[in-house]
Amino acid sequence: MNAYMIWSRIHRPVLKQAHPGTPFSIISGRLGEEWNKLTVEQQQPYYDEAKRLKRKHSEEHPSK
Repeated sequence: MNAYMIWSRIHRPVLKQAHPGTPFSIISGRLGEEWNKLTVEQQQPYYDEAKRLKRKHSEEHPSK
């Protein structure tokens, strides 16, 4: 899972709740816009988490 995916898993439900009935494609577009507005410093924790998850996966599945 990449940094954007981690971030969007947190923020998609919030956006869906704020805009019920909005199509998935519109929500996805808005999420992308919001992600791109974040500074590098605001995105960094999600990149760190993505690296952590990748390491964990490699440790649990060394042959992959």
